[in-house]
Amino acid sequence: LMHMGFSLQQKNAGQADPPPVRVRLAAAYELWHHFASDSTVSVWISADAVNRLRSPTTPVGSIGVEVAFDQTILLRAGYSGTGVPIARGAAGIGVGIHYQRFTVGVSKAFGFDTFDTGSDRFQVSFAVQF
Repeated sequence: LMHMGFSLQQKNAGQADPPPVRVRLAAAYELWHHFASDSTVSVWISADAVNRLRSPTTPVGSIGVEVAFDQTILLRAGYSGTGVPIARGAAGIGVGIHYQRFTVGVSKAFGFDTFDTGSDRFQVSFAVQF
């Protein structure tokens, strides 16, 4: 359950927009251990579906694969739908480096231009594990 809560505007509560509550169902599975038990390589396959509760839309599905070498170098690829009938989904690729508790990643999405704006997405991410 994501983005659940009350509207932040208390004065003029009639004009307040409710938060975009979403439900996400996801699963991941480590596949590589079936092929090599003492390997420094891991291959994760994941899938998820997200649906908005307050607006009737089609659930958005995504699938992805991550290959990790010695839990340090990460290679990622995936595909996500849009949930909008006139828009196509997007494929993406990315690389990342994991060191101690920190992960830095760079990714590029191809084809996520919902209304043919011609703008592919480029993303840099930084994560800290607790």
